[in-house]
Amino acid sequence: MKTLVVYRSVTGFTRQIAQWIASDLHADVAAADAVGPARLQDYDCVVFGGRLHAVGIDGLSLIKRNWAQLKNKRVLVFATGASPARSEMLEEVKKKNLT
Repeated sequence: MKTLVVYRSVTGFTRQIAQWIASDLHADVAAADAVGPARLQDYDCVVFGGRLHAVGIDGLSLIKRNWAQLKNKRVLVFATGASPARSEMLEEVKKKNLT
């Protein structure tokens, strides 16, 4: 399976996590700013990561804007940040980002 790990990073922390994931999966890795719809078509699986900010995942709009092209692919999303892992917080993050 050809996999692309895409990230949006402000401080470099999310980039580091994305690079670790890409290394473990033997996948390509790229900053979200460098990825367009045509590139997403080349992959069977897209992993997206961004920082969690006020329950929103930075850069997730890349996935949402291109959902028509991605809906038949494997898409995984991760978020980095220092929010407490309470079940109600996780539900709020899902509700805001994964509609």
